[in-house]
Amino acid sequence: MGEATIMSTAGGGGGATVVVPVVVLPLVAILVMTYLFLKRSTTNVRKGDANFPPGYSGWPLVGEFFEFMKPFPSYTPGTYMTKRIQKFGKIFTTNLLGKKMIVSADAELTRLMLTNEMKTFETEWPEHYKKLMGESSILILNGEEHRLLRNSVLNFFSFARLESHFLKDANEIATGIMSSWREGKVISALGASETYTLDFALKNVMGMRPGEPEVEQFRHDYHEFREGLLFALPINFPGTLYNKSLKARGKVQKVIRRIYDERRKIEGCRGPRGDDYIGWTMSGTNLTRDMICDLMQGALFASEETTSRAISLIMFFLEGSPKALEHLREEHLKVRMPRDKDGWSMLSWEGYKQLQFTQCVINESLRLGNITRFLVKKALADVTFKGYLITKGTPVVASFASAHFDPSLFKDPESFDPWRWQTSSGILKTNNFFPFSGGPRLCPGAELARVEIAVFLHHLLLNFDYKLADDDKPTAFPVINFPKGYPIKVTPRE
Repeated sequence: MGEATIMSTAGGGGGATVVVPVVVLPLVAILVMTYLFLKRSTTNVRKGDANFPPGYSGWPLVGEFFEFMKPFPSYTPGTYMTKRIQKFGKIFTTNLLGKKMIVSADAELTRLMLTNEMKTFETEWPEHYKKLMGESSILILNGEEHRLLRNSVLNFFSFARLESHFLKDANEIATGIMSSWREGKVISALGASETYTLDFALKNVMGMRPGEPEVEQFRHDYHEFREGLLFALPINFPGTLYNKSLKARGKVQKVIRRIYDERRKIEGCRGPRGDDYIGWTMSGTNLTRDMICDLMQGALFASEETTSRAISLIMFFLEGSPKALEHLREEHLKVRMPRDKDGWSMLSWEGYKQLQFTQCVINESLRLGNITRFLVKKALADVTFKGYLITKGTPVVASFASAHFDPSLFKDPESFDPWRWQTSSGILKTNNFFPFSGGPRLCPGAELARVEIAVFLHHLLLNFDYKLADDDKPTAFPVINFPKGYPIKVTPRE
């Protein structure tokens, strides 16, 4: 086929003939349209409405989704937030997958959204997330239903039970994992912390233990479910991560339902090792079978995911701060108990309560690492804040990380400084710190997470030195991940 052209003669007969390939014309049109679109997209999304936050509308259909999701080091605010805060301020508008949203990098507005849950704002989740977690998950429910489920978690993971039950379990599971560590062995810190937190959750949520016939298969199915929850796009075709995750959810639910049905035949619904959360919930609440099964799956995820990443982040930050590492080790040496028959010094409850610098390290790692970077809320009514109008029904992204990187709230915010949390009267309290969310949705397992982290650090620091075996840094995608699992080489201490 010959090349199609347009011929033009300039000025009449005998003039030069200009030959333009037809294919060039669509390209020119695309360039012109792109220029006009980009010019429009950098203006206020609600042009002419002075009360609506300014922002970018992004590309057609996708908006700013790919910029918003672009991976970056988790210990930085990221270029997406930095550029928009510089241009528009701490409250701006964006468009994600065709959905207009307001983004709050303002700690005061974020705090307002958290404390006014179900009054002027409510938590909103994408539909694909609801399908994975279940409609009755504590993470998904709002209002009175959420309050009832949250109270059941608080009652089971109470302070009294932290001392009497969970501290002992954490000690046993941590030492069991570390007992196989030998001189020069390369360990995935993320993998070890995931095993630790999931084993703890399986035992205390559903009475399951490593080594039991179905536990390893359950662990595999759970991890496949979790990967989709954290990283999948809502594309449900065979072979996609989301599709695999949905299938894995079904397998996880099948095991939970079987345990539920078996417990119904037992007086008090108690498991073979006594008290666990599924038995506690079955015997102490009027929740339906479906609600309890969704609740158990959510409890596993909440117990394992954030705590394991917190432990890995702490190890990452300590590896780069020898002073903090030694200060922390000295604190744990002061509360060391006599070694047991296997050579381990278990952390006691009295010892745990003395670990003030440990809590400072946990706080600083959560502030700088930002495991939970944001939460999406929906306005239940028109809200005016600092001159801006947030209309009813508008989704608002509460950026916890932006508050944690705000130099007006935290001096030198991109530096790891656990000592910033020390005061003459104890550990600094601030309402600009959101590692466990806040308000009615404050994480009910926050203190349990601190206990688990402290126990793992106790046995790690007293028994091992470690160094990075291969360069690896935490990235936000937007959830936290170590691409290589944070590999470390361990050396037993004398």
